[in-house]
Amino acid sequence: MLHDSEPSLLTEWEDVVEVSISIPAAAKPTWSTWAGETSGSLPIPPGSYRVRVNARGRDAGRDGEFADEPVDWYLIELWAAPTEADTILRTTTADAAYWHNEVGSRR
Repeated sequence: MLHDSEPSLLTEWEDVVEVSISIPAAAKPTWSTWAGETSGSLPIPPGSYRVRVNARGRDAGRDGEFADEPVDWYLIELWAAPTEADTILRTTTADAAYWHNEVGSRR
């Protein structure tokens, strides 16, 4: 979701991180599901953006990867902003803590 300004940080999301990205003038941003089953274009103009990734149910998602119904949920928010350092805003699940330690410690 592309916002006009920084959105409010919502309490219902268990894990929240932010990163900065830059969309070059010639880029054609796209999205895809994890398994590549669905995809499409993203109408994002060139520029510098802040991206907030919100998640909930990650522990259930890790343990129920092949569940019949969705068990984990994500919301990706973008807004125009200058480049800043990556930031972990909230970590409450064991899955997020594991990946922050496993991958984040390599940065």
